[in-house]
Amino acid sequence: MRMHGVMALRAYIGSYDSLVSLYHDKISVATAHLWDSSSDEYNVHHVRALLPGIRCTIANVTYRMQGLYVTKGNPKNIRSWGDFAREGVRMINREKGAGSRVLLDENLKLLGFYGSQIIGYEDENQSHLALASAVGRGEADVAVGTEKIARQVDNIDFVPMKRALRSRRQNRTLRPN
Repeated sequence: MRMHGVMALRAYIGSYDSLVSLYHDKISVATAHLWDSSSDEYNVHHVRALLPGIRCTIANVTYRMQGLYVTKGNPKNIRSWGDFAREGVRMINREKGAGSRVLLDENLKLLGFYGSQIIGYEDENQSHLALASAVGRGEADVAVGTEKIARQVDNIDFVPMKRALRSRRQNRTLRPN
């Protein structure tokens, strides 16, 4: 793909791996949506931690609604992060480092839950579409993903949980400490 004469290659990797690749000079631009529960902010904490000593700019390019994919009609009445740990609720997860996985893990941490307490926590896939489709086919009761994908998959409903913002300020330049 070319954008204004610049060669661009899209890779479907998680936000964490994107930032690590940026740190190792494997790429020039990375996208990320990593929520930090201590600041209730997206990306800044993670960029500072994963890109030490590197001056960079965080540019807000989009917003998205993150939430829960549930079976059509939500027969298990899944409405909150705590419902993941209920008996009889099976999930499917994103891979480690994906923004949706970080959002889930941060919220479980706030509730005092661990992945080992959740049925299906170790079942991973690298795409929102695959997760939503698995819920739609009845292979799982819940998964974390984006509202946009929920509108593209049959037999699921979407429970909105968090509007994913890039940062509280539109754009931010981070300088090395």
